[in-house]
Amino acid sequence: MKQRKRDFNVEQNLIIRAEIEKLLEADHIREVQFLSWLANVVPVSKPSNKWRVYIDFRDLNKAYSKDFYPLPRIDQMADFTVGCELICMLDTYQEYHQVSLTREDQEKVNFITVDGTYYYNVMPFGLKNVDATYQRLMNKGSGIGVLFISPQDERMQLSVRLDYRATNNEVEYEALIVGLQAARHVEAIKVLIHSDSQLVAQQLTGTFEISNTRLKLYAEAFEKLKVNFREVVIQKIPRAENQAADELAKLASSLSPIIISQPIEQVSLVAHIDRMGGSPFQATGGRRW
Repeated sequence: MKQRKRDFNVEQNLIIRAEIEKLLEADHIREVQFLSWLANVVPVSKPSNKWRVYIDFRDLNKAYSKDFYPLPRIDQMADFTVGCELICMLDTYQEYHQVSLTREDQEKVNFITVDGTYYYNVMPFGLKNVDATYQRLMNKGSGIGVLFISPQDERMQLSVRLDYRATNNEVEYEALIVGLQAARHVEAIKVLIHSDSQLVAQQLTGTFEISNTRLKLYAEAFEKLKVNFREVVIQKIPRAENQAADELAKLASSLSPIIISQPIEQVSLVAHIDRMGGSPFQATGGRRW
């Protein structure tokens, strides 16, 4: 499907040419000669007296079905900030251009200008499913990091990657549950948990009510694991004091030491465990971890 080329005035063509040069320099687009799809560029004047160049992908969007992958809800995002001392707002400039397109898809995102025809080799703005695709990539591969410290100051690191979609609060619950599973594995009797999630800590101590159905399942799983210990105490600590666990979580997200592909109802203790210092960890009956 090919759109008929639109004509623009001299000023608009200069604006389009400048945008094309930036995209070519960044290697986000390439020139093409033989094509089956063709869209027009659309220069739009912004309130700041600047111009934004869009591609008219309406015909292409009509040819493909809508991806209904769930996007973040503002009320859930607000819940995630509970207990945080600082909130950093990040605007990821041209974030969609970080996603490469397959060769098959590149042949569909062609557009025409006064200087020639081009195609995108990265995901462009204007396609109706870019939000869902980007959010899916952002959610994929949540990481869990747990640091165990015994009364004798012996340390054990645990790093787990989740290969299914999980919210921030669900990941916090996953970390607590995986931590208790590992503590049971080493025959711990008493467990003191330091968590930087005020919401989860207050929910498990009964201070906050749990209204989310999935979080209730996590809380039930946590309570079932608690019966294996003489005592389990949860203490809220500032995020700044939990950097070691955060680093392990980042390691899990990036290196994928072990992948868990099942939800919490079916998950068992699967983790990559390393003893700090290099020697294998030996559990001793009756040791308090």
